[in-house]
Amino acid sequence: MEKYLIKPTKNMTNWFLKISQLKLKNNPESSSEYVYSIYECEYKKFIISKSDIHPKRKENILKYLNNNITQSILYLKDYLSSAFLWWIDLHDTSNIEKWSEKRAQDAFGDERDCTRNFKIAVYDYKEFTGKNLDHLIFTISNNIEKFPNWNNYRLYLINLQNEDNSNNFNNEEEEFFELKKDASLYDAIEYMNINDESLFCEYRENDELVTEIYKIIAPFWFEKMEQQSFSKTLANVKNVYNSLKTVNPSNENDAIKKINLAIGTSHQNGDMTDYMNIDVSLLEKLTRGDFIQQWNNDLKEIGIKI
Repeated sequence: MEKYLIKPTKNMTNWFLKISQLKLKNNPESSSEYVYSIYECEYKKFIISKSDIHPKRKENILKYLNNNITQSILYLKDYLSSAFLWWIDLHDTSNIEKWSEKRAQDAFGDERDCTRNFKIAVYDYKEFTGKNLDHLIFTISNNIEKFPNWNNYRLYLINLQNEDNSNNFNNEEEEFFELKKDASLYDAIEYMNINDESLFCEYRENDELVTEIYKIIAPFWFEKMEQQSFSKTLANVKNVYNSLKTVNPSNENDAIKKINLAIGTSHQNGDMTDYMNIDVSLLEKLTRGDFIQQWNNDLKEIGIKI
């Protein structure tokens, strides 16, 4: 038993306590910490497993390390899978209805600022069709039967106009204030300040209007993406997503390999990084071994010979 006796040092249990007390939170802002934790625990587990410390002490330390590796893998599996699925839904136009809904949700984000969201949708329309807001309204108005939510909005405007809510409309020509029920969307909007989206915001189903704008954008978006061979990119992302779903902590090497592949893929596809918060520079440092000296110092503090 003599060989297992270790001379204690002042901070010999600091890093071990840090690991044993670590509370893994389901917080996207700390995703990089989970990546770091996997590499740190894997390295320290490797060194400790070869050390000659007391078997029971070794067993306890390895137990904590393995537990943190498992929980980090499970967290990153769920976190990355969710981010990948969201990105796929935003880029896969095989289902226009679903794609449009996701695009509208993405425009709305967390703030639910309808003025901002309407402007984002109009911006995307201009970006992918080359046409302006006036053209968008004209297109919807001339095909109103294809846009039930915009048709409801048309009726809403007509009713509002005819209830004498004149403050929301241009009132230079009062004879036009009475709108017929079959007035077009374009005609109804002519009597409001089209640059003032406040009336749009007051309409409760404004998110549905944004969704229908993206239905118009969809074929233009897909055509532009295809010019960039986007279908190959989408297929690759789907393959990585399917691989993530098979991640199993019991096979650590395979799990870490798939997680690294997912992180690398996310940083190769531009806007995908908007849907996750993992520092790719940290992954590069971990791969290079930039933290090994620091981890070795941690191990030395508890008496492990390097």
